[in-house]
Amino acid sequence: MKKFLALVLALVMVLAMCVSASAAEAEEPYLVFVSPLLGNAVWDIAHNAFLEAIEDNGWNGEVVGPTTVSPEEMANLLDIAIAQGAKGVLTQGLMPGEAVDRAVEDGVTIMFVDGDNKASGGTFAFVGKDMKKEAELFYEEVCKQIGQDEKIVLSIQKSVLATEVDKAEVDAVDEVFSKHPGGYERVNLTLINSDTAKGVTEWENTFNTYPEINVCLNCCAEAAQACCKAADEKGITDDLIILGVDDLDVTLDLIREGKCDGTVAVSFWAYGYQSAVWLHEHVVEGRNPENRENPAALLMVTPENIDTYGAEMKTFEHLPE
Repeated sequence: MKKFLALVLALVMVLAMCVSASAAEAEEPYLVFVSPLLGNAVWDIAHNAFLEAIEDNGWNGEVVGPTTVSPEEMANLLDIAIAQGAKGVLTQGLMPGEAVDRAVEDGVTIMFVDGDNKASGGTFAFVGKDMKKEAELFYEEVCKQIGQDEKIVLSIQKSVLATEVDKAEVDAVDEVFSKHPGGYERVNLTLINSDTAKGVTEWENTFNTYPEINVCLNCCAEAAQACCKAADEKGITDDLIILGVDDLDVTLDLIREGKCDGTVAVSFWAYGYQSAVWLHEHVVEGRNPENRENPAALLMVTPENIDTYGAEMKTFEHLPE
């Protein structure tokens, strides 16, 4: 009889532990990454890192997003996440402000990375590029090949010009490069909506219209490869300084081949992993960053550091306690 009672007691304890574990799991906040673009090589780094943080810590979360750039679809996915009980949402500045406001009114914590949306209020944090620093990295690299008395004639290619951050990027280039002693002129700005084929066409048109260009700034991940292809086909690669952003494998290969001079890299891994950690720390523990706006680490990847820079991309900070 005593053995039977002991067995029953043991089973009750095991069941209690299972119920307790299930309750703890159920209490974990649902965190959602509403991405601007699924299936994109750069954003997939952030997606996988977000899910890595969720898995590493036993949290509850997922990644959703459109397969083509669509602020309207992002807003729809945010509304769905709210309806499903999301407590924290990571997203990007293309998210419409009205959708963010609805989420904040429902008590959802919203965090932006890469692009901000200051039109919406009450958001938790933003982590993104310091655009002036990016422009300074571009200018420093350009000045390695162009003398102080030579004019810089430049064109920029971007995905979209839809957010304050997009406009700030262009403004920062103009501000930094306009101080060049030899003179500066930005002759063109093209938008490609993350479409590489369109990027090639736009660079071909730019080269034909402005043959005096000597600097090409590619300010979206797909643009550097588009620029290099267009320049190769025209036979002018050696006459240009071609710089990009982000560290796609194809861009790194172009740097190794000597076709692209460098690319400004920001850690999309940290965009995903650190943001998941920050959302969880804020929702569960009430922690906050010292400032709402937080600069992401930036560095210029060139042939000199291309094989060593990667270690600097996988670092992150916790929120202050």
